[in-house]
Amino acid sequence: MKQTVCLLLLCAASAASAARPASHTPAVVESPWFCHDLDCPTFTLVKNITDDVQLRQYAAGKWASTVVTGVKYDKAVATGFWRLFKYISGNNEQEQKVEMTAPVTVRVTPSQGPFCEDNFTISFFVPFDFQSKPPQPSAEEVYIESRPALEVYVASFSGWATGSKYVARAAELTEMLEDAGHPIEADHFYTAGYDSPFRLLNRHNEVWILAGQQPSKQQGIGREAAAVAVA
Repeated sequence: MKQTVCLLLLCAASAASAARPASHTPAVVESPWFCHDLDCPTFTLVKNITDDVQLRQYAAGKWASTVVTGVKYDKAVATGFWRLFKYISGNNEQEQKVEMTAPVTVRVTPSQGPFCEDNFTISFFVPFDFQSKPPQPSAEEVYIESRPALEVYVASFSGWATGSKYVARAAELTEMLEDAGHPIEADHFYTAGYDSPFRLLNRHNEVWILAGQQPSKQQGIGREAAAVAVA
């Protein structure tokens, strides 16, 4: 499966045409180093929580998305990535080729019971040139998502990311935020990957937890709840 994902990422890297903020006050970040000259969604750095955890405010924007259920994380990402890669390669009503962007996000909604399925929404950010009018997908399982502005806690880590690593980091971040009394949305989280297999060093991965309005009264994305996404 890792080989399959790598092959798909290699294709995406060839399709793309061919930057670390540090601030204690809100600052708009348009091209962080880990985007590597690809279009990335603009965000405002609200504050640094720790050396590797930030609170960010993302602007509203359009994403090409697809939903995969009933399989493990790595299989879901491979399936969703391939659908979206075909979309940016011209499988849309305008037969328009669309450049690769970063990050590839995955919204992970763990199942609520043993007879329920985990839900994964895999998304590509729509390039700025197409934000006002994205090419409409030809495949019915791909759709254009109008994602609202989001305020998220972001944990960053380096190296090669796997589903289990993302889940472990999401659990750690959730526990840290809840222990510190930060309100969060606890029923789902996002993973964000920025790199192709070509990049061997300085790889950058993220987990996003949505900030909430009130302190969470439900169980967070603890280790057991998150583990079902990859088990």
